[in-house]
Amino acid sequence: MDGILEVLSQKLTNKKKHGECFERYSQLKTDQERVIFTLNLLIDYNITFPIKSEVKNLFQSREFNTKATKSLINNPLNCDFDLIIELYTKSIAYAPRSCELSLAYANRSATLFKAHLYEDCLRDCERALKLNYPDKWKAKLFARKARCLSYLASPDGSSDPKVAETLEQVRLWLPKMDGKDSGVKLVEKTLNSLHLMSQSEAAFIKLEDERHLPSISADNEEICGATSAVAVEFSEQYGKYVRATRDIKVGEVLAVNEGYATVLMLDKIYTHCTHCLKQTWSAIPCNFCVYAVFCSEECRRDAWEGYHQVECRITGPIVAMEMNHMALMALRLLVSAVKQAGDLQALKDLLIGIDFQADIRKNGFTYGKLDGSKYASVYTLARNTERRSVPDLFGRSLNAVFITYLLATESSILGEQLKGGLPEVLSHPWATFVGGLVMRHLQIIPSNVHSVTEDNLDQLPIDRAAALMPFYSLFNHSCNPMVDRRSFGKKIAMIAISPIKKGEQIFDNYGQHYAITLKAKRRQKLLQQYHFTCSCQACTESWPLYGSYKSYKDQELSKTVKKEISHALTKLDQYYALATRGDVEDKPEMIENLGNMLKLLYKHVNLPCTEVNNVVEIWKKVSVLVNGLPLSTDQLNNQKISENRTDDGSGNIVQSKSPQNCSLLANGLSLSINQPIDLNTVENYPVENFKNGEWKLRIIHTNDMHSRFNQTSKSSTDCNEKDTREQRCYGGFARVASKVREINETSTSPVLFLNAGDNFFGTPWFEIHREKIVLEMMNLLKPDAMSLGNHEFEHGPKMLVPFINNVNAPVLCCNLDMSKEPELQQSKLRPYVELSIQGHQVGIIGYLTRETMDVAQVDNVKILDEIDCLKKNVKELQDKGVNIIIGLGHSGYVRDLEIAKAVEGLDLIVGGHTNTFLYNGPQPDREKPEGPYPTVVVQQNGRKVYVVQAYAYTKYLGDLEVTFDAEGEITHVEGNPILINHKVPEANDVVEALDNYRKEIRELGEKVIGETLVPLDGPTKCKVRECNSANLLADAMIDYNIVHQLHAHENDKWTDVSIAIVNSGSFKSPFGGHSKITMNDVYSIIAYDDIIGIVSITGRHLLNAFEHGVFNITYDDFDRTEYVEGRLLLTSGIKISYDLSKPGGSKIVPNSVFVRCADCKIPVYEPLDENKTYKVITLDFLHKGKDGFDFIADLPWRSLGTIYR
Repeated sequence: MDGILEVLSQKLTNKKKHGECFERYSQLKTDQERVIFTLNLLIDYNITFPIKSEVKNLFQSREFNTKATKSLINNPLNCDFDLIIELYTKSIAYAPRSCELSLAYANRSATLFKAHLYEDCLRDCERALKLNYPDKWKAKLFARKARCLSYLASPDGSSDPKVAETLEQVRLWLPKMDGKDSGVKLVEKTLNSLHLMSQSEAAFIKLEDERHLPSISADNEEICGATSAVAVEFSEQYGKYVRATRDIKVGEVLAVNEGYATVLMLDKIYTHCTHCLKQTWSAIPCNFCVYAVFCSEECRRDAWEGYHQVECRITGPIVAMEMNHMALMALRLLVSAVKQAGDLQALKDLLIGIDFQADIRKNGFTYGKLDGSKYASVYTLARNTERRSVPDLFGRSLNAVFITYLLATESSILGEQLKGGLPEVLSHPWATFVGGLVMRHLQIIPSNVHSVTEDNLDQLPIDRAAALMPFYSLFNHSCNPMVDRRSFGKKIAMIAISPIKKGEQIFDNYGQHYAITLKAKRRQKLLQQYHFTCSCQACTESWPLYGSYKSYKDQELSKTVKKEISHALTKLDQYYALATRGDVEDKPEMIENLGNMLKLLYKHVNLPCTEVNNVVEIWKKVSVLVNGLPLSTDQLNNQKISENRTDDGSGNIVQSKSPQNCSLLANGLSLSINQPIDLNTVENYPVENFKNGEWKLRIIHTNDMHSRFNQTSKSSTDCNEKDTREQRCYGGFARVASKVREINETSTSPVLFLNAGDNFFGTPWFEIHREKIVLEMMNLLKPDAMSLGNHEFEHGPKMLVPFINNVNAPVLCCNLDMSKEPELQQSKLRPYVELSIQGHQVGIIGYLTRETMDVAQVDNVKILDEIDCLKKNVKELQDKGVNIIIGLGHSGYVRDLEIAKAVEGLDLIVGGHTNTFLYNGPQPDREKPEGPYPTVVVQQNGRKVYVVQAYAYTKYLGDLEVTFDAEGEITHVEGNPILINHKVPEANDVVEALDNYRKEIRELGEKVIGETLVPLDGPTKCKVRECNSANLLADAMIDYNIVHQLHAHENDKWTDVSIAIVNSGSFKSPFGGHSKITMNDVYSIIAYDDIIGIVSITGRHLLNAFEHGVFNITYDDFDRTEYVEGRLLLTSGIKISYDLSKPGGSKIVPNSVFVRCADCKIPVYEPLDENKTYKVITLDFLHKGKDGFDFIADLPWRSLGTIYR
């Protein structure tokens, strides 16, 4: 539909009619008027609909057959049964003639046999034999059928009359086989040794979807399928809602309903029955179209009589126009309504009566009852027309016109099948009435459709279908719901998950649960899709996310109550383990016990409470066993090759894997919030051009925050009292949190918040409180994903693991070899995450600079090449169907540009590490832009990749709005980093959280250890030239050794060690503005509390070390403010001169190196002797060979303590 909108918009613009049409459309009152307006507009501007559709096609049928067969050939020992069966089913759906259809059935039967789905295999064998299956292969098919019958019989299948009859058919057709056909041996083996082949070939059994469907006493006098515990009420505030008529217990089933209309998700067309929704591996096709398959002849007949006769020629064009399954739902509602009424006139008369219903509460009732099987209950559902924008409504009316045009020209629902174009449709007396109803349905659907799900042991619930369930739509939303919906085939049960008192309104959840989604995002989503601002208790009290609120153990409860709860929850962990592996089929007592746990918790605890969430989710997990497990061979037990050959329809032989001793096919379980279908793909039509398909994503991001939890000065050091008074403070986590929350609350586009690493390290706050404070602060910021930075490894992988496992955001890194660090390997760290944003799949891949191995304590972790690992993970995401992929990395701006150039499939890179400031326009503060925001990299194939970074130290928040087209390609980018200055308020909860850590920081600030009369240099200067901070530290190291070690040396020498060396990366902040130096200042100035010690090193090694330190430094670096590596060596006791214009390795000016003597009373400088061994005080960082100083590593070493000490 994008193309139609684009053409129409352009024509309106060319005629300067856009504004006029907008105004006229906004004045329309009814859906039928909107459809008429849209029809006239299309006719006036000579716009027609292109009608495309997939049809039965011999070549496509053979192509799917070939793909399936190749999958068997290419991976015979680990074949993907689900994929192969689906491909053969597509071949069956596309097959135009009986010959091709018989071959496809025969080939699929071979795969079904491998999967031990013998009953399905039998059905396909019989179907192939009834069709025009070639005589030369019939013996093989009868032999397969005989084996199926034998395996299904017990104990000795060869005595079964059906087996004997089938073996006779094998003997009859065996002479027809080509003697060279390698399948002859298997056929003969079937005839001679069937009783041996039948041993240990247990069949998979598909359990019925509805076997655990709860029974209820449907004694409600007004509501069909509901108990008398509920009633429908009406108020001006809530509209129609559901109230409890008596006290309701936890676990009580309130209703069991089936949808008025149910439509399969498009990706389930070839795996599930269109009519009953059951998963089917031996589906039969619609005889006329390729868009529906059925589990049985009965379902195919019932579907044809009920709706498919009309939909058969219409579904294809709708799918080809990329109008999702919601358009198919609108169609199904219309067809079902007409069928139910009898004809259009009867339907119109019915609706007139409904529109004149005076009792709003009973509007939609039929004969005094709310009957979800009657169209009146659908017609009266909320559609929020008055709250929708003109572009939204116009987009829906255009879709409605297209569906109406198809109904008019491809079916006889109007009484006759029209042959003309849009003018004939417009003039038909019933067409616009039908169009108005379709338009109504397209507004009803987003707020009222529920998902029919399949739960899996290892995955989140999978949407199987969309169902329109009128009674369930009357339950209003709460972010802390009282009920939960459970799917049992086509039926959905509504079950209480909390005690409900008589008279209370009963609240469901619309997919936005307080435990897993931020309040701002919940409200944004609910407002966008359902057009209201939530005011439930969880929202008004701003309940935190799961993991951030208290256990009952931390609540003010009596010891007796806590003991009682603890005893009641004894088996909770055991139940979770059983439910996770699906071992609950024979343990019905679990449901009762979990219900008792909930009753006790609700009786005593205050919400939110961790254990309440845990019990509810485990209860959901065990309360229903749903089908939908894949048939991939890794789920099959005790596997070995049995029947290892199958024909591909042409007599060729391929190997396949067949499992033995397979157990009953288990049912999946899920531990998750039951979420409605995301319907936003049919909304958000831009106002300016009525165009749909495009969507916008607002990406906000931070990097290199370096523990600036508190507000900072202009230069990102501590903000002193004077700056605070004069409102010259910047950043801090409280301000960042405030701005992030503001954007989440106000953005009209969905918001994705990313963090690109280096949150550890950089201030006394971190050095004192380590990962504990970072964890709490990041959980308050709530990024959607974060990558690792090199400084996250400052204290080794073991310190990092608790942070990764407890932070409420996925931590990502794809290029780590953790095989020798099992704790890190088993943590929650992952290479990428997939997020669903407004129905679009977005992949985010993390990566980390290889420099980390040189500058941090990675222990046994190896860091691999970013480009190689990104390519691998991009492909993995693309294979999953993800077409929007973001790199979230910590490798530096220059490296990010190289990655953007080399890795196809990346759309955007959010980076860090080099503290790079990118900006468009005049710089907002002291930081000079080093490039545009975003920086655009053009790959060899012409595709653009966008690179962003947002400086560091919480001073800026990156803010980029990206527009994607329907294919996931970026069409427009716009944004700039936001300066986080005093104008941004601080978030009170973050400030309060920081207050818990301030005592130690305040004490450090009061402990004076020295003073300075001059400002001390920071890393910008220290990394490229001599600086006074380094001089001070190196001199202090010499002094410390003299004071504490002098008693061990001869009194005639001034010291035993006269040289100290530090690397320039040891400094993180300048210091100035006051003369006293406190311990707080030390933590701020010196990067980390490294160990210092004495090492013995030759003069030659000293020269090599100093050359290595300046290898990459040039005079141009003196003026740079961006990232420069920190390996320049700074010293006390050595004089040295460099010529930075020389190439790396030869920058020391000859004969310029002088060393201060140690074996002397009065220190003087002497020329360095390359052959002499010198004692040097240095850092453990250098002694371990970090930053490439390998030649210093592992030399004799004597520790003196830590820097801060």
